[in-house]
Amino acid sequence: MPDSTMTPTGHPFPTPRSARGSKLFSVVAYATAGLFLAHALDAQPADPADDRFADLGEGAAVMKILPVLGTVAGKTEVEALTIEPDIFRIVFELDGEEVAVRKRPPFTASIPFAKPAREQNLRAVAYGQRDRKLGEDEIVVNRFDPPLRARITRLDLGAGQVSLEASVSVPRHALLDAVEAFVGERSIGRLEGPPFRAEVPIDEAGPGTVVRVEASLQDGRRVDDAAVVGDALSEELEVNLVQLQAVVTSRDGRPLSGLGKEDFEVVQGGAPQQIDRFYLADDVALSIALVVDSSGSMAPIWPRAVAASREFLSSVLSARDRALLVDFNDRLRLAHGLTGEVEALTQSLASVAPDGGTALYDSLLFSLLQLTDVPGRRAVVAVTDGADFGSQSKPASVVDLGRKLGIPIYIVELPSGGGGQSAALARGGVGAVGAVADLRLLAEPTGGRVFRVAARGGLERALGQINQELRNQYVLTYYTEKLPDDPRKLVEVRIRGQKGIRVRTTLPLDQVN
Repeated sequence: MPDSTMTPTGHPFPTPRSARGSKLFSVVAYATAGLFLAHALDAQPADPADDRFADLGEGAAVMKILPVLGTVAGKTEVEALTIEPDIFRIVFELDGEEVAVRKRPPFTASIPFAKPAREQNLRAVAYGQRDRKLGEDEIVVNRFDPPLRARITRLDLGAGQVSLEASVSVPRHALLDAVEAFVGERSIGRLEGPPFRAEVPIDEAGPGTVVRVEASLQDGRRVDDAAVVGDALSEELEVNLVQLQAVVTSRDGRPLSGLGKEDFEVVQGGAPQQIDRFYLADDVALSIALVVDSSGSMAPIWPRAVAASREFLSSVLSARDRALLVDFNDRLRLAHGLTGEVEALTQSLASVAPDGGTALYDSLLFSLLQLTDVPGRRAVVAVTDGADFGSQSKPASVVDLGRKLGIPIYIVELPSGGGGQSAALARGGVGAVGAVADLRLLAEPTGGRVFRVAARGGLERALGQINQELRNQYVLTYYTEKLPDDPRKLVEVRIRGQKGIRVRTTLPLDQVN
Protein backbone atom coordinates (compact mmCIF):
# COMPACT_ATOMS: atom_id res chain seq x y z
CA MET A 1 0.00 0.00 0.00
CA PRO A 2 1.60 3.34 -0.96
CA ASP A 3 2.38 5.69 1.89
CA SER A 4 1.97 8.94 0.05
CA THR A 5 -1.04 11.03 -0.66
CA MET A 6 0.30 12.44 -3.94
CA THR A 7 3.08 11.91 -6.43
CA PRO A 8 6.22 14.08 -6.70
CA THR A 9 5.72 15.03 -10.33
CA GLY A 10 4.66 18.59 -9.95
CA HIS A 11 1.72 17.74 -7.75
CA PRO A 12 1.44 18.02 -3.98
CA PHE A 13 4.15 16.09 -2.22
CA PRO A 14 3.76 12.79 -0.33
CA THR A 15 2.83 12.92 3.32
CA PRO A 16 3.72 10.15 5.75
CA ARG A 17 1.14 7.89 7.29
CA SER A 18 -0.23 8.92 10.62
CA ALA A 19 1.15 6.73 13.38
CA ARG A 20 0.08 5.97 16.89
CA GLY A 21 2.71 6.50 19.53
CA SER A 22 2.87 9.18 22.15
CA LYS A 23 1.10 11.52 19.73
CA LEU A 24 -0.84 11.35 16.51
CA PHE A 25 0.56 13.53 13.75
CA SER A 26 -1.86 14.91 11.20
CA VAL A 27 -0.95 17.34 8.46
CA VAL A 28 -3.40 20.23 8.65
CA ALA A 29 -1.52 22.77 6.55
CA TYR A 30 0.82 22.01 3.71
CA ALA A 31 2.58 23.75 0.84
CA THR A 32 3.87 22.17 -2.35
CA ALA A 33 6.51 23.32 -4.82
CA GLY A 34 3.72 25.08 -6.61
CA LEU A 35 0.85 25.50 -4.27
CA PHE A 36 -2.77 25.94 -5.24
CA LEU A 37 -4.11 29.11 -3.62
CA ALA A 38 -7.33 29.08 -1.69
CA HIS A 39 -9.12 31.24 -4.23
CA ALA A 40 -9.49 31.35 -7.99
CA LEU A 41 -8.75 34.41 -10.13
CA ASP A 42 -11.87 34.25 -12.22
CA ALA A 43 -12.49 37.41 -14.26
CA GLN A 44 -15.20 38.41 -16.70
CA PRO A 45 -14.01 38.75 -20.34
CA ALA A 46 -13.93 42.09 -22.02
CA ASP A 47 -16.46 43.07 -24.64
CA PRO A 48 -15.44 41.13 -27.79
CA ALA A 49 -16.60 44.03 -29.93
CA ASP A 50 -13.82 46.23 -28.54
CA ASP A 51 -10.52 45.31 -30.28
CA ARG A 52 -8.51 47.25 -27.69
CA PHE A 53 -8.64 44.10 -25.57
CA ALA A 54 -7.51 41.68 -28.28
CA ASP A 55 -3.88 42.02 -27.23
CA LEU A 56 -4.54 40.47 -23.85
CA GLY A 57 -4.79 36.98 -25.22
CA GLU A 58 -7.21 34.18 -24.49
CA GLY A 59 -7.75 33.67 -20.78
CA ALA A 60 -6.34 37.03 -19.78
CA ALA A 61 -8.35 39.75 -18.09
CA VAL A 62 -8.17 43.54 -18.09
CA MET A 63 -8.09 43.65 -14.29
CA LYS A 64 -7.10 41.26 -11.49
CA ILE A 65 -7.24 41.58 -7.72
CA LEU A 66 -3.81 40.77 -6.37
CA PRO A 67 -3.98 37.69 -4.11
CA VAL A 68 -4.77 38.38 -0.47
CA LEU A 69 -2.79 35.63 1.23
CA GLY A 70 -2.95 34.33 4.77
CA THR A 71 -5.60 35.33 7.28
CA VAL A 72 -6.70 38.97 7.24
CA ALA A 73 -8.97 40.88 9.62
CA GLY A 74 -9.83 44.56 9.87
CA LYS A 75 -8.65 47.17 7.39
CA THR A 76 -6.25 45.65 4.88
CA GLU A 77 -4.70 47.22 1.78
CA VAL A 78 -5.79 45.51 -1.45
CA GLU A 79 -4.65 46.30 -4.98
CA ALA A 80 -6.25 45.64 -8.36
CA LEU A 81 -3.83 45.29 -11.25
CA THR A 82 -5.14 46.88 -14.45
CA ILE A 83 -3.63 46.23 -17.85
CA GLU A 84 -5.97 48.46 -19.81
CA PRO A 85 -5.20 52.21 -19.73
CA ASP A 86 -8.84 53.19 -20.39
CA ILE A 87 -10.00 52.05 -16.94
CA PHE A 88 -11.10 55.18 -15.08
CA ARG A 89 -12.80 53.75 -12.03
CA ILE A 90 -12.78 50.58 -9.95
CA VAL A 91 -15.48 49.74 -7.42
CA PHE A 92 -14.61 47.32 -4.61
CA GLU A 93 -17.39 45.25 -3.06
CA LEU A 94 -17.17 43.08 0.06
CA ASP A 95 -19.88 40.41 0.39
CA GLY A 96 -22.01 42.31 -2.10
CA GLU A 97 -21.71 45.74 -0.47
CA GLU A 98 -19.71 48.61 -1.96
CA VAL A 99 -16.81 49.49 0.35
CA ALA A 100 -14.45 51.62 -1.79
CA VAL A 101 -14.14 53.44 -5.12
CA ARG A 102 -10.83 54.40 -6.72
CA LYS A 103 -10.57 56.69 -9.74
CA ARG A 104 -6.86 56.64 -10.58
CA PRO A 105 -4.03 54.09 -10.59
CA PRO A 106 -2.62 52.48 -8.65
CA PHE A 107 -6.04 51.14 -7.74
CA THR A 108 -5.47 50.33 -4.08
CA ALA A 109 -8.06 50.45 -1.32
CA SER A 110 -8.22 49.79 2.40
CA ILE A 111 -10.84 47.05 2.72
CA PRO A 112 -12.64 46.61 6.09
CA PHE A 113 -12.55 42.84 6.47
CA ALA A 114 -14.48 41.29 9.35
CA LYS A 115 -13.01 40.98 12.84
CA PRO A 116 -12.58 38.21 13.82
CA ALA A 117 -11.56 36.86 10.43
CA ARG A 118 -14.06 34.80 8.46
CA GLU A 119 -14.52 33.74 4.86
CA GLN A 120 -15.59 36.68 2.68
CA ASN A 121 -16.01 37.49 -1.02
CA LEU A 122 -14.13 40.47 -2.43
CA ARG A 123 -15.16 41.74 -5.87
CA ALA A 124 -13.75 44.52 -8.02
CA VAL A 125 -15.48 45.98 -11.07
CA ALA A 126 -13.62 48.13 -13.62
CA TYR A 127 -15.34 50.88 -15.58
CA GLY A 128 -14.28 53.04 -18.51
CA GLN A 129 -15.77 56.15 -20.02
CA ARG A 130 -19.53 56.63 -19.75
CA ASP A 131 -19.59 54.00 -16.98
CA ARG A 132 -18.95 51.22 -19.46
CA LYS A 133 -18.05 48.02 -17.64
CA LEU A 134 -14.68 46.72 -18.86
CA GLY A 135 -14.06 43.79 -16.54
CA GLU A 136 -14.36 42.35 -13.09
CA ASP A 137 -12.63 39.93 -10.74
CA GLU A 138 -13.67 38.17 -7.55
CA ILE A 139 -11.67 36.32 -4.91
CA VAL A 140 -12.46 34.57 -1.64
CA VAL A 141 -10.51 35.80 1.38
CA ASN A 142 -9.79 33.70 4.49
CA ARG A 143 -10.93 30.51 2.82
CA PHE A 144 -9.95 27.44 4.81
CA ASP A 145 -9.04 24.47 2.66
CA PRO A 146 -9.16 21.38 4.87
CA PRO A 147 -6.39 18.83 4.38
CA LEU A 148 -6.94 15.27 3.30
CA ARG A 149 -7.05 13.53 6.66
CA ALA A 150 -8.35 10.30 8.21
CA ARG A 151 -8.48 9.78 11.96
CA ILE A 152 -9.74 6.95 14.13
CA THR A 153 -11.83 8.73 16.77
CA ARG A 154 -13.26 5.72 18.60
CA LEU A 155 -11.99 2.17 19.13
CA ASP A 156 -13.97 0.45 21.91
CA LEU A 157 -13.46 -3.12 23.02
CA GLY A 158 -16.91 -4.43 23.96
CA ALA A 159 -18.68 -7.74 24.51
CA GLY A 160 -17.76 -9.91 21.55
CA GLN A 161 -16.85 -7.07 19.21
CA VAL A 162 -14.74 -3.98 18.60
CA SER A 163 -16.54 -0.75 17.68
CA LEU A 164 -14.61 1.50 15.32
CA GLU A 165 -15.45 5.05 14.31
CA ALA A 166 -13.45 7.39 12.08
CA SER A 167 -13.58 10.98 10.80
CA VAL A 168 -12.41 12.07 7.35
CA SER A 169 -11.76 15.57 5.99
CA VAL A 170 -11.58 16.22 2.25
CA PRO A 171 -9.95 19.24 0.51
CA ARG A 172 -12.09 21.62 -1.49
CA HIS A 173 -12.66 20.64 -5.11
CA ALA A 174 -11.80 17.00 -4.28
CA LEU A 175 -14.17 14.02 -4.28
CA LEU A 176 -14.01 11.21 -1.75
CA ASP A 177 -13.81 7.81 -3.45
CA ALA A 178 -13.82 5.37 -0.53
CA VAL A 179 -13.14 4.87 3.18
CA GLU A 180 -11.91 1.37 3.93
CA ALA A 181 -11.12 -0.40 7.21
CA PHE A 182 -8.39 -3.00 7.74
CA VAL A 183 -7.57 -5.47 10.51
CA GLY A 184 -3.86 -6.01 10.11
CA GLU A 185 -3.47 -6.15 6.32
CA ARG A 186 -6.91 -7.68 5.70
CA SER A 187 -9.70 -5.46 4.45
CA ILE A 188 -12.96 -5.75 6.32
CA GLY A 189 -14.82 -3.61 3.79
CA ARG A 190 -15.79 -0.08 2.96
CA LEU A 191 -17.27 2.21 5.57
CA GLU A 192 -20.43 4.07 4.66
CA GLY A 193 -20.94 7.49 6.12
CA PRO A 194 -20.25 9.89 7.55
CA PRO A 195 -20.15 8.94 10.35
CA PHE A 196 -17.78 6.14 9.31
CA ARG A 197 -18.43 3.17 11.59
CA ALA A 198 -17.77 -0.56 11.72
CA GLU A 199 -18.26 -3.44 14.13
CA VAL A 200 -15.52 -6.08 14.10
CA PRO A 201 -15.91 -9.50 15.81
CA ILE A 202 -13.59 -9.87 18.80
CA ASP A 203 -12.03 -13.02 17.39
CA GLU A 204 -10.83 -10.96 14.43
CA ALA A 205 -9.65 -7.88 16.33
CA GLY A 206 -8.70 -8.73 19.87
CA PRO A 207 -6.43 -6.72 22.19
CA GLY A 208 -3.12 -5.81 20.54
CA THR A 209 -4.49 -6.01 16.99
CA VAL A 210 -3.65 -3.15 14.65
CA VAL A 211 -6.71 -1.59 13.04
CA ARG A 212 -6.35 0.85 10.16
CA VAL A 213 -8.65 3.22 8.25
CA GLU A 214 -7.73 4.43 4.77
CA ALA A 215 -9.42 7.28 2.86
CA SER A 216 -8.88 7.70 -0.88
CA LEU A 217 -9.90 10.44 -3.31
CA GLN A 218 -11.00 10.03 -6.91
CA ASP A 219 -7.78 11.73 -8.09
CA GLY A 220 -5.68 8.95 -6.51
CA ARG A 221 -4.60 10.66 -3.30
CA ARG A 222 -4.93 8.59 -0.15
CA VAL A 223 -4.16 8.84 3.54
CA ASP A 224 -4.59 6.47 6.48
CA ASP A 225 -4.58 6.22 10.27
CA ALA A 226 -3.84 3.25 12.51
CA ALA A 227 -4.49 2.34 16.15
CA VAL A 228 -4.00 -0.66 18.43
CA VAL A 229 -7.06 -2.32 19.98
CA GLY A 230 -6.94 -1.87 23.75
CA ASP A 231 -4.62 1.15 23.68
CA ALA A 232 -5.86 4.62 24.48
CA LEU A 233 -6.21 6.92 21.51
CA SER A 234 -3.49 9.56 21.57
CA GLU A 235 -3.96 13.28 21.38
CA GLU A 236 -3.86 14.91 17.99
CA LEU A 237 -1.07 17.34 17.25
CA GLU A 238 -1.29 19.73 14.33
CA VAL A 239 1.88 19.90 12.29
CA ASN A 240 2.69 21.83 9.15
CA LEU A 241 4.64 20.72 6.11
CA VAL A 242 6.97 23.47 4.90
CA GLN A 243 8.42 23.27 1.40
CA LEU A 244 11.59 24.99 0.24
CA GLN A 245 12.85 25.34 -3.32
CA ALA A 246 16.63 25.85 -3.33
CA VAL A 247 19.43 26.67 -5.77
CA VAL A 248 22.99 26.03 -4.59
CA THR A 249 25.81 27.94 -6.30
CA SER A 250 29.60 27.97 -5.97
CA ARG A 251 31.78 31.02 -5.39
CA ASP A 252 31.79 31.81 -9.11
CA GLY A 253 27.99 31.52 -9.38
CA ARG A 254 27.78 28.08 -11.00
CA PRO A 255 24.87 25.91 -9.82
CA LEU A 256 26.03 22.80 -7.97
CA SER A 257 24.51 19.47 -8.92
CA GLY A 258 24.82 16.02 -7.39
CA LEU A 259 23.94 16.99 -3.83
CA GLY A 260 21.88 14.63 -1.70
CA LYS A 261 19.53 14.93 1.23
CA GLU A 262 22.39 14.34 3.66
CA ASP A 263 24.25 17.42 2.34
CA PHE A 264 21.52 19.83 3.41
CA GLU A 265 20.76 21.33 6.80
CA VAL A 266 17.58 23.32 7.48
CA VAL A 267 17.44 25.65 10.46
CA GLN A 268 14.25 27.40 11.61
CA GLY A 269 14.49 30.01 14.32
CA GLY A 270 17.95 28.71 15.23
CA ALA A 271 16.76 25.11 15.68
CA PRO A 272 17.79 22.33 13.24
CA GLN A 273 14.88 20.71 11.40
CA GLN A 274 14.61 17.13 10.17
CA ILE A 275 14.24 17.04 6.40
CA ASP A 276 11.27 14.83 5.52
CA ARG A 277 11.39 14.66 1.73
CA PHE A 278 14.07 15.55 -0.80
CA TYR A 279 13.54 15.97 -4.54
CA LEU A 280 15.76 16.80 -7.49
CA ALA A 281 14.55 19.18 -10.18
CA ASP A 282 13.60 16.37 -12.54
CA ASP A 283 11.23 14.95 -9.91
CA VAL A 284 8.98 18.02 -9.96
CA ALA A 285 7.40 19.54 -13.07
CA LEU A 286 8.42 23.08 -14.03
CA SER A 287 6.18 25.89 -15.34
CA ILE A 288 7.84 29.03 -16.73
CA ALA A 289 6.40 32.41 -17.64
CA LEU A 290 8.72 33.73 -20.36
CA VAL A 291 8.31 37.52 -20.51
CA VAL A 292 9.80 39.27 -23.54
CA ASP A 293 10.12 43.02 -23.99
CA SER A 294 8.62 43.98 -27.37
CA SER A 295 9.08 47.74 -27.02
CA GLY A 296 10.41 49.86 -29.89
CA SER A 297 13.95 49.91 -28.50
CA MET A 298 14.13 46.12 -28.92
CA ALA A 299 13.61 46.28 -32.71
CA PRO A 300 17.32 46.08 -33.71
CA ILE A 301 17.85 42.84 -31.76
CA TRP A 302 14.37 41.34 -32.06
CA PRO A 303 15.30 38.41 -34.36
CA ARG A 304 18.12 37.54 -31.98
CA ALA A 305 15.78 37.69 -28.97
CA VAL A 306 13.28 35.38 -30.70
CA ALA A 307 16.00 32.88 -31.64
CA ALA A 308 17.48 32.89 -28.13
CA SER A 309 14.03 32.39 -26.60
CA ARG A 310 13.42 29.39 -28.85
CA GLU A 311 16.76 27.86 -27.87
CA PHE A 312 16.08 28.49 -24.17
CA LEU A 313 12.62 26.91 -24.23
CA SER A 314 13.88 23.92 -26.20
CA SER A 315 16.63 23.24 -23.68
CA VAL A 316 14.79 23.98 -20.41
CA LEU A 317 11.47 22.19 -20.99
CA SER A 318 11.37 18.45 -20.44
CA ALA A 319 8.47 16.27 -21.57
CA ARG A 320 6.19 17.22 -18.66
CA ASP A 321 7.25 20.87 -18.27
CA ARG A 322 5.27 23.80 -19.65
CA ALA A 323 5.73 27.47 -20.43
CA LEU A 324 3.56 30.46 -21.19
CA LEU A 325 4.57 33.53 -23.16
CA VAL A 326 3.94 37.20 -22.35
CA ASP A 327 5.20 40.00 -24.58
CA PHE A 328 4.90 43.62 -23.57
CA ASN A 329 5.54 47.18 -24.65
CA ASP A 330 3.33 49.85 -23.11
CA ARG A 331 0.62 47.17 -23.14
CA LEU A 332 0.61 43.50 -22.16
CA ARG A 333 -0.27 40.45 -24.19
CA LEU A 334 -0.64 36.83 -23.15
CA ALA A 335 0.84 35.64 -26.43
CA HIS A 336 0.38 31.98 -25.55
CA GLY A 337 -0.97 30.10 -22.55
CA LEU A 338 0.79 27.23 -20.78
CA THR A 339 1.94 24.57 -23.20
CA GLY A 340 4.80 22.17 -23.76
CA GLU A 341 4.90 23.00 -27.48
CA VAL A 342 8.02 25.11 -28.02
CA GLU A 343 7.24 25.82 -31.66
CA ALA A 344 3.79 27.21 -30.83
CA LEU A 345 5.35 29.54 -28.27
CA THR A 346 8.06 30.86 -30.55
CA GLN A 347 5.73 31.29 -33.50
CA SER A 348 3.59 33.55 -31.33
CA LEU A 349 6.67 35.58 -30.44
CA ALA A 350 8.00 35.76 -34.01
CA SER A 351 4.76 37.37 -35.21
CA VAL A 352 5.27 40.39 -32.92
CA ALA A 353 6.47 43.74 -34.31
CA PRO A 354 8.38 45.68 -31.60
CA ASP A 355 6.93 49.11 -30.90
CA GLY A 356 5.93 51.40 -28.03
CA GLY A 357 7.07 51.78 -24.43
CA THR A 358 8.16 49.38 -21.68
CA ALA A 359 5.65 48.47 -18.96
CA LEU A 360 8.07 46.10 -17.25
CA TYR A 361 6.58 46.14 -13.72
CA ASP A 362 3.06 45.53 -15.02
CA SER A 363 4.26 42.63 -17.18
CA LEU A 364 6.07 40.91 -14.31
CA LEU A 365 3.06 41.26 -12.03
CA PHE A 366 0.76 40.02 -14.77
CA SER A 367 3.02 37.00 -15.38
CA LEU A 368 3.12 36.07 -11.70
CA LEU A 369 -0.67 36.09 -11.69
CA GLN A 370 -0.73 33.63 -14.59
CA LEU A 371 1.24 31.14 -12.44
CA THR A 372 -0.76 31.61 -9.25
CA ASP A 373 -2.77 28.38 -9.45
CA VAL A 374 -0.18 26.29 -11.30
CA PRO A 375 1.31 23.32 -9.41
CA GLY A 376 4.95 22.29 -9.41
CA ARG A 377 8.10 24.40 -9.59
CA ARG A 378 7.52 27.84 -11.09
CA ALA A 379 9.68 30.68 -12.39
CA VAL A 380 9.36 33.95 -14.28
CA VAL A 381 12.09 34.65 -16.84
CA ALA A 382 12.11 38.15 -18.36
CA VAL A 383 14.17 39.46 -21.29
CA THR A 384 14.25 43.26 -21.46
CA ASP A 385 16.43 46.24 -22.20
CA GLY A 386 15.76 47.37 -18.67
CA ALA A 387 14.08 50.72 -18.33
CA ASP A 388 10.43 50.81 -17.24
CA PHE A 389 8.21 53.38 -18.91
CA GLY A 390 4.46 53.42 -18.45
CA SER A 391 3.74 50.82 -15.75
CA GLN A 392 0.84 51.49 -13.42
CA SER A 393 2.15 49.02 -10.85
CA LYS A 394 4.87 49.68 -8.32
CA PRO A 395 8.08 47.59 -8.15
CA ALA A 396 7.23 46.74 -4.53
CA SER A 397 4.04 45.02 -5.69
CA VAL A 398 6.09 42.76 -7.97
CA VAL A 399 8.51 41.80 -5.21
CA ASP A 400 5.75 41.29 -2.67
CA LEU A 401 3.72 38.95 -4.88
CA GLY A 402 6.78 37.02 -6.06
CA ARG A 403 7.82 36.40 -2.47
CA LYS A 404 4.33 35.48 -1.34
CA LEU A 405 3.89 32.95 -4.13
CA GLY A 406 7.44 31.60 -3.82
CA ILE A 407 8.17 32.26 -7.51
CA PRO A 408 11.72 33.39 -8.40
CA ILE A 409 12.08 36.15 -11.00
CA TYR A 410 15.04 35.96 -13.40
CA ILE A 411 15.77 39.03 -15.51
CA VAL A 412 18.09 39.20 -18.51
CA GLU A 413 18.94 42.84 -19.19
CA LEU A 414 20.39 43.44 -22.60
CA PRO A 415 21.45 46.36 -24.76
CA SER A 416 19.38 47.41 -27.74
CA GLY A 417 19.62 49.88 -30.53
CA GLY A 418 17.50 52.35 -28.58
CA GLY A 419 18.64 55.15 -26.33
CA GLY A 420 18.53 55.84 -22.63
CA GLN A 421 19.58 53.17 -20.20
CA SER A 422 19.93 50.52 -22.90
CA ALA A 423 22.57 52.48 -24.75
CA ALA A 424 24.32 53.29 -21.50
CA LEU A 425 24.33 49.61 -20.66
CA ALA A 426 25.90 48.71 -23.98
CA ARG A 427 28.69 51.24 -23.33
CA GLY A 428 29.05 50.18 -19.70
CA GLY A 429 28.25 53.73 -18.64
CA VAL A 430 26.93 55.16 -15.37
CA GLY A 431 23.33 54.73 -16.41
CA ALA A 432 23.84 51.00 -16.65
CA VAL A 433 24.77 50.70 -12.98
CA GLY A 434 21.52 52.25 -11.83
CA ALA A 435 19.47 50.13 -14.23
CA VAL A 436 21.02 46.88 -13.06
CA ALA A 437 20.71 47.87 -9.39
CA ASP A 438 16.99 48.56 -9.83
CA LEU A 439 16.38 45.21 -11.49
CA ARG A 440 18.30 43.41 -8.78
CA LEU A 441 15.89 44.88 -6.27
CA LEU A 442 13.12 43.22 -8.27
CA ALA A 443 14.73 39.81 -8.75
CA GLU A 444 16.94 38.96 -5.79
CA PRO A 445 14.31 39.24 -3.01
CA THR A 446 12.29 36.54 -4.83
CA GLY A 447 15.24 34.13 -5.03
CA GLY A 448 16.00 35.02 -8.65
CA ARG A 449 18.90 36.84 -10.32
CA VAL A 450 19.69 39.56 -12.86
CA PHE A 451 21.98 38.75 -15.78
CA ARG A 452 23.59 41.73 -17.49
CA VAL A 453 24.31 41.34 -21.18
CA ALA A 454 26.79 43.77 -22.71
CA ALA A 455 28.21 41.84 -25.65
CA ARG A 456 27.02 39.77 -28.59
CA GLY A 457 26.25 36.21 -27.54
CA GLY A 458 25.57 37.26 -23.96
CA LEU A 459 21.82 36.70 -24.23
CA GLU A 460 22.28 33.06 -25.13
CA ARG A 461 24.79 32.57 -22.32
CA ALA A 462 22.51 34.27 -19.77
CA LEU A 463 19.52 32.14 -20.71
CA GLY A 464 21.78 29.09 -20.61
CA GLN A 465 22.78 29.95 -17.04
CA ILE A 466 19.13 30.30 -16.03
CA ASN A 467 18.46 26.93 -17.63
CA GLN A 468 21.25 25.39 -15.55
CA GLU A 469 19.82 26.85 -12.34
CA LEU A 470 16.31 25.64 -13.06
CA ARG A 471 17.57 22.17 -13.97
CA ASN A 472 19.64 21.97 -10.78
CA GLN A 473 17.10 23.06 -8.20
CA TYR A 474 16.45 21.07 -5.05
CA VAL A 475 13.13 20.78 -3.24
CA LEU A 476 13.08 19.99 0.49
CA THR A 477 10.21 19.57 2.91
CA TYR A 478 10.11 19.41 6.69
CA TYR A 479 7.46 19.36 9.40
CA THR A 480 7.09 21.97 12.11
CA GLU A 481 4.54 22.48 14.86
CA LYS A 482 4.78 26.25 14.44
CA LEU A 483 5.17 27.97 11.09
CA PRO A 484 7.75 30.78 11.13
CA ASP A 485 6.34 34.30 11.31
CA ASP A 486 8.83 35.47 8.67
CA PRO A 487 10.42 32.53 6.82
CA ARG A 488 12.75 34.82 4.87
CA LYS A 489 14.52 35.71 8.11
CA LEU A 490 13.92 32.66 10.29
CA VAL A 491 14.50 29.76 7.87
CA GLU A 492 18.03 29.07 6.65
CA VAL A 493 19.32 26.31 4.39
CA ARG A 494 22.99 25.33 4.66
CA ILE A 495 25.30 22.84 2.95
CA ARG A 496 27.13 20.70 5.48
CA GLY A 497 30.90 20.96 5.57
CA GLN A 498 31.26 23.49 2.77
CA LYS A 499 32.14 27.17 2.91
CA GLY A 500 31.72 29.83 0.29
CA ILE A 501 28.58 28.13 -1.00
CA ARG A 502 25.47 30.22 -1.54
CA VAL A 503 21.98 28.78 -1.14
CA ARG A 504 19.05 30.79 -2.52
CA THR A 505 15.61 29.63 -1.47
CA THR A 506 12.02 30.42 -2.27
CA LEU A 507 9.24 29.61 0.16
CA PRO A 508 5.58 30.38 -0.53
CA LEU A 509 4.50 32.75 2.23
CA ASP A 510 0.83 31.88 1.88
CA GLN A 511 1.54 28.79 3.94
CA VAL A 512 2.09 31.11 6.90
CA ASN A 513 -1.13 31.87 8.75
